[in-house]
Amino acid sequence: MTRQKMNSMKATDSNGYLKTTRRPLFAFVVTSPLLLLYNLAYVFDTNIKNGVDFLSRFLFRYTGYTGFLLVNLGLLLASVVAGIYLKRRGKLSLKTWGFVVAEGTVYGIIMGKTVVLLMQQVHLLSTTGPIHMSPAMDVLMAAGAGYHEELVFRLIPLELTLWLLRRFSPGRKFRYFSWVLLVVLTESALFSLAHFMGLSAVSWYAFWFRFFAGIIFSILFLSRGFAVAAYSHFLYDVMVMLF
Repeated sequence: MTRQKMNSMKATDSNGYLKTTRRPLFAFVVTSPLLLLYNLAYVFDTNIKNGVDFLSRFLFRYTGYTGFLLVNLGLLLASVVAGIYLKRRGKLSLKTWGFVVAEGTVYGIIMGKTVVLLMQQVHLLSTTGPIHMSPAMDVLMAAGAGYHEELVFRLIPLELTLWLLRRFSPGRKFRYFSWVLLVVLTESALFSLAHFMGLSAVSWYAFWFRFFAGIIFSILFLSRGFAVAAYSHFLYDVMVMLF
């Protein structure tokens, strides 16, 4: 049996799968389709964008369509090259990728069904503003939310916090837990408030609902990594917007 095949088998057993799916390069490869799908929507209509997508606005302002398309082409090529590299090392397979999507789908559907049910009960299903899009555009925008919001509200603050704690407070479990909890609560509040940008009023029910959703996404990120959290967020938004 070749080393590549042995590594591939390890990547799909339970322990290997949990470790593989948390690796940064793996997450980059399997989540790049979400970013590329969202950027496709941005090409069709630059007025419809995710509130925390700062890069696309920067690229369009200073490079126009040409620069935007070139960056996305570079992203596509980088993800393909990284995917080939991981596959040759037995760290990526369609089976493992499928498990990530399936895992995110389960979490996203459960959360999405719960949100829709509760918001229907209190007549708050439409709390994100009077933006009407086609179902296809809704899916593309959900892909952007899954990628950008997990990047800005989970990956950057939590990974930075974890790195600082490992660097300056090794072995201090209580301080470690306290700081992580503080960051989770803060970024969850900011995550919820970001959904009210451009609106004249804040629905407190919707605020607290998104706040607790942010905490759940944070737990998913900390326990399962960026890839699973991003796909869960993507499917969560699809369920809320379409069903």
